[in-house]
Parts: sequence; C-alpha cells; structure tokens
Amino acid sequence: MSWSTRGVLAALAGFALGIPTIALAQVELKLGHVLTPDSHYHAAAVAFTEALKSKTAGKVVVKIFPQGQLGGEVQEVQALRMGTQDVLVTSQAAVVNTIKEWQIFDVPYLFDSVDQANRALRSETGRKLLDLVDRQGMVGLSWLSILERDVVSAKKPVMKLADLDGFKIRVMQSPGFVKAYKTLGANPVPLPYGQLYLALQQGVVDGAESSPELMIQDKFAEVSKHFVLSHVNHMPVALLMSKRHSPSSTRRHRPRSAMLRLKPLRCTSPLIISSTTTAGHRKHIVHK
Repeated sequence: MSWSTRGVLAALAGFALGIPTIALAQVELKLGHVLTPDSHYHAAAVAFTEALKSKTAGKVVVKIFPQGQLGGEVQEVQALRMGTQDVLVTSQAAVVNTIKEWQIFDVPYLFDSVDQANRALRSETGRKLLDLVDRQGMVGLSWLSILERDVVSAKKPVMKLADLDGFKIRVMQSPGFVKAYKTLGANPVPLPYGQLYLALQQGVVDGAESSPELMIQDKFAEVSKHFVLSHVNHMPVALLMSKRHSPSSTRRHRPRSAMLRLKPLRCTSPLIISSTTTAGHRKHIVHK
C-alpha cells in the first residue's frame, strides 16, 4: 500500500471522528469485511485502523473481523445501520436493498474499464451517490476500489454467450445481478459469499461471477477449472461507518476526492484461465 494511500486513509480517519481527542474516553470500534487477511479489503482496514490510532493518540482502537466473522455483507450493512457494528468495507451490491440508487452499478458493461469506473466514482456524481447512505444511519467515508467481475466455471469454460444457457451461477445478493444474468440466459443463484466455496465444491452451482484475485486468495482454484475474464460488471467497494460513532460535522468536512485506486487485473481481450493439478502442484494456464 502506497504512502499516498495511507495519507488518504489518515485524512478519512481524522474526519471520521471530527471531535477533539482530549474529549474521548477510549473507544473500541468493530470493523468487518468478508475477504481474507491478505486481501486489499484487509489492507485498507489495517491502514484505516493505524490512521485512527495515530489521529486519536491511541484513544480509538479498531478491531478487525475479516472473512465474514460478523456475518455476510448484507447482514453487516444492517448491523451498521442499527449501530451494532461500527465500520464496514463492503461491495456496492450488498447495499442496493438499502440504497436503491446504487443498483445503477449492477448494469452489465456499464463501464469499459477500471479507469473509466474510477473516474466516475471520483466525480461529483460519485460523491453524491456515496452520500446517499447518510439517510440510512450510515456515513460514506470513501469509495475504496473497483472490482472487475468475471465468470468462474467449475467444469466447462464459458467461451461464448450460449454457454451461459441454463448455467447455474452464484451471483451477488442484489436484484440487479440476478436480473442481469437472467437476461444473459444463465440461472442465477444469489448466495452469501461465505457459502460460495462449498457451493462450487458440492456442485450446488456450476460457477460464479467473481474477481480475478479471489481465485487465489479464497482458493476457488481448488474447486474450479476455468476463469473467464468477461468484464461483465465493475463493482465499487465502499468504506462505510455507522452514524453512532460519526458526528454530524463529518458530513461537512469529508475529503471530496478520497478514493483509492486499487486496481484488479485488467486485459484488453477475454482470456481463459484454466487450473489443473499435476503431481500435487497447481498450475494456472492462460489461454488467449
């Protein structure tokens, strides 16, 4: 993580409290996310934690709960609204049942690239979309990254649109994702992220829409043979905070362009990544 990234998170941490350090008793905040400790979700959470500790002279301590320890993303969003969880790194798709306007990001092929999506989120429109969480008991601290969503297949590669016909695909728990893949001819199955590995392993689904890095980080390559860089969606990730620990002054002073450019794998043409096991060693072969 770059020093510029840490600088942005330090600024966010300062604005998140917006009250003099001397007035604080020691506070412990719970920060949750659903990815592994080696993910960029966790790296952002750690940097945010360190920045808060520095800005408050150690009077605010953040305890991080990775890998869905506090529940799935949809559950964590509701906990944030109720004030039983304090901070959350989450996908946009998990928030759409609460903020309907965020369903715009569920539209397939809305953006041509990660760079284009980044520019949109850094714009005034992106800021206004993030601010919509204020009316639901939360504060939008920042858009954090863009995740390119592609297609994982447990058995056969999805080489063309016709291969999606009847294909049971795990999708985000968002009406937009369900509708999008139905339109593409697939049979979408909305499941919490924590259930995906077993669903692939046990054949509950034929595949999933996912991001490239998760094939390795969450070991989906162990239960999937193919990964197709289909670029169907570019899904934003947000850093949200419960209003329980965020005073009203936060809204007036948040940085307007605080977004981190953490980019997943990109390519200019579809690729097929096949995983095979030989003599106990996993190999990942890229076919153009």
